[in-house]
Amino acid sequence: MLNLVMAAQAIGVVGETRGTSILDGSPWSRCYVTSDNGWLSVQCLEPKFYAAFLDKLGVTGDDASALAQAAAATVAALTRKLGA
Repeated sequence: MLNLVMAAQAIGVVGETRGTSILDGSPWSRCYVTSDNGWLSVQCLEPKFYAAFLDKLGVTGDDASALAQAAAATVAALTRKLGA
């Protein structure tokens, strides 16, 4: 497992700063506060699960493109839209 993390760091998808990595800074991999002040952990790394996640939330348009899942602009827009 450590080898995977180190490889991810080497290619720049996992960073040292909290909230900036692909596994903790993206709308498809983080925790959200729920309407009853609980927490919901989301881990939809595969495009098909990411698309289902956005569909259930009613997110449509360019932001919902699973193909653009890792694009920096898409990440920033969805993070703002989902209130994370």
